[in-house]
Amino acid sequence: MSPGVVYIASGQKYIAEASQSAATLHEKMPHIPITLIASENTSNQHFEQVIIMENPQYSLLDKVQYMVKSPYDYTLFLDTDTYICEPFYELFELLEKFDIATSHEQTRISYQVDGVPDSFPEMNTGVILFKKSPQLEKVFQDWLNFYQRDLQKTRKPKHDQPAFREALYQNSEHLKIATLPPEYNCRTEKAVFIQGTVKIIHMHPKPERMELGKLAKYININKEIRVFIPGLGLINTRRWQLRFYTRYFTIILPMYFPRLLGWLSYRFKKAKLKSD
Repeated sequence: MSPGVVYIASGQKYIAEASQSAATLHEKMPHIPITLIASENTSNQHFEQVIIMENPQYSLLDKVQYMVKSPYDYTLFLDTDTYICEPFYELFELLEKFDIATSHEQTRISYQVDGVPDSFPEMNTGVILFKKSPQLEKVFQDWLNFYQRDLQKTRKPKHDQPAFREALYQNSEHLKIATLPPEYNCRTEKAVFIQGTVKIIHMHPKPERMELGKLAKYININKEIRVFIPGLGLINTRRWQLRFYTRYFTIILPMYFPRLLGWLSYRFKKAKLKSD
């Protein structure tokens, strides 16, 4: 089975983003094939091939429509705003047992979808691992149909993920779906709980945010259980617990212990008077 990575980009801005992401991927995994599906050609050296869209829409519709065009048996689709921190060869091993793998969307549900329970949340469509099969072709076709249907509504969706959620759920009887942990799709625009090595960061670079290369080093500065909070940085939960308990037993408990004893003594005396 041939594994490979696919980017989909329409317009110069997103083609440039895909090229930057592919550079970080090539640095960490120099032998992995990379294909760009784009609205126009580019001569970037990191792409094994460039597939030109026939009728680009310059919207999320391009991603939904062209993901099925991947030339690989095992595909990892990456959004253009991703940064590769470490190799992730082990991801492709999942496809020996599963048909598709994605991570939960942090906001879980954008809006209610008829026939889909809240216990089946949205999956983020920025990092999708899948293997070529008739089942997946149907998922992608349903995703496209549902998304095109939603775009006809008065209140148009802001994202393709509700339609993807519906497509996965409607085909779940015929699919083996794996859930990727946030280390393989680390959405640092919101607070994220992580442990071990973050392999893929998924965030649009902005001037007010930490540069992605620096963020990749910072977020992996240790491998313990930790929380990344935008604007605050990393909180190491074990060290935070240690600091909390140290503060509790050395400052808070001695401060309030006499009051606790006084209150217990008062309650005891009051109960004794009642019994007398």
